[in-house]
Amino acid sequence: MEPHASTHISLARHLSDDILKHCDVLVVGVAEEEAWSQSAHDVDARQGGWIPGGLASGAISTKRGDMALAPSPVAGGPDAILVVGLGDPDLIDRGRAYELGAMITRKLSDKPRAHVVISIADQIAEESHDALVCGAVTGCEGQSIYSSERSLHPPTKLSFVDIDDESIRQGRIIGESVNLTRRLVNQPPNLIFPDSFARIATDIAKEAGFSIEGGVEQRVGGGGGRGGPPPPSAPPGPGPRAGRP
Repeated sequence: MEPHASTHISLARHLSDDILKHCDVLVVGVAEEEAWSQSAHDVDARQGGWIPGGLASGAISTKRGDMALAPSPVAGGPDAILVVGLGDPDLIDRGRAYELGAMITRKLSDKPRAHVVISIADQIAEESHDALVCGAVTGCEGQSIYSSERSLHPPTKLSFVDIDDESIRQGRIIGESVNLTRRLVNQPPNLIFPDSFARIATDIAKEAGFSIEGGVEQRVGGGGGRGGPPPPSAPPGPGPRAGRP
């Protein structure tokens, strides 16, 4: 069985003036003390009382991490709105920003979507914007790469409002590195062993413009033939490694 192909997502900066234009899902945030993201105010202005009504009924919550996905009330705008609880915005550090990004894309990976716009960055400190992007990227890749059917369906395009290009670039680099690591550690031992791992690392380093010194045996020593082929006990066929999706 071949592993699922690695995730490739287009990341882009989204202009705040285009916030209510068509996309598959627009992600907005609601925090305590009515500290909503600007996009949440914009949505509510188009359909007065929609968010306060949801908060009053309990369908929408300001608790950090709570999410409610509903058809969009904005005619001609996004197909759906994902309202994310942010809790106290002052408590959203880099770790929590990462978690929010991952939870959002994991929530929206239940089926294929073409374009998701995430508009909660105005409630998160600027120094944590790259962490939000990183989390969103890692949330698109699961660990069950050998399952018969793909369990996650990442969007084709992710756009971020109020996040600059450099933060998007940094978040993407770290997020894709995490996803690559996940794929490597979930490969069976007849595919990933010291020599093959060193070759992959060397290829990636060269693509990134880094120089590599030393041979495989110097970098990866120890068992399994000191960087040679996999040991005879390695199973003949690939299979998923146990782990959380």
